[in-house]
Amino acid sequence: MMLAIVFVSAVHNPEENLSLAGSSFVRSDEYEIANDFDLRAVEAAISLKESGAIDRVVVFSAAERTTHITKALAMGADEAIWACARDAELSPQIVVETAIEAVKQRYGNALDAAIWLMGKLGVNYESHLTAQRLALRLGVPCLCSASKLNYDAEGEKWIVETESEFGTPEFEASAPFVVTADLRLAEPRFPSLPNIVKARRKPVYEVGLARVESDFSASVGTLRQAHASKKCCQYIDAESLMHIISGGR
Repeated sequence: MMLAIVFVSAVHNPEENLSLAGSSFVRSDEYEIANDFDLRAVEAAISLKESGAIDRVVVFSAAERTTHITKALAMGADEAIWACARDAELSPQIVVETAIEAVKQRYGNALDAAIWLMGKLGVNYESHLTAQRLALRLGVPCLCSASKLNYDAEGEKWIVETESEFGTPEFEASAPFVVTADLRLAEPRFPSLPNIVKARRKPVYEVGLARVESDFSASVGTLRQAHASKKCCQYIDAESLMHIISGGR
């Protein structure tokens, strides 16, 4: 069985209206949405399943809630693994170890013929360490910023086209491997109403976070939150403007 395991992270909703209470923002229960790059990885995996290259699409996420997971299931993913991260300090290392433990426990030897997908970065902090850590931990190749992902059934190999400063190099790989999605890889589909209803009945397996023997005391934290300061509009009279344009002459 060929598996596609897609990481979907939760990011803050940029369209949410926030209110400030003291030194922190008051957030609603729906303040987290799925990372856009990850949704493109989900769409790519679903398209591969529809073409017959993938047998099953599994979503993995370590987050406080499951709202963004439901969207991935409504798009067409088969099931999800959720690591409840409520009141927990997450790091790429913890996420990677949790994913490997959970997927091994559920699918066992199926990992030998699996591809791991995720977005090339998170839109909130532009973080992009998880893919490299995962590939290093599994000992498999990591292909970043993929704009095309196809399966060659005759040669039994995957063809991955990536985006770089030097062009669009093309690579051939055999499963298992890790690939990160660029914006050009796929356009996320809008879930239909019947699929949204079906998503609520799809299995979501809850697992605990892995124990990692590391010191995270020096990790980044939030000191305080505040609204951006209001900037006053400044006017320049015509004489001063001509003085600036002429270089002070």
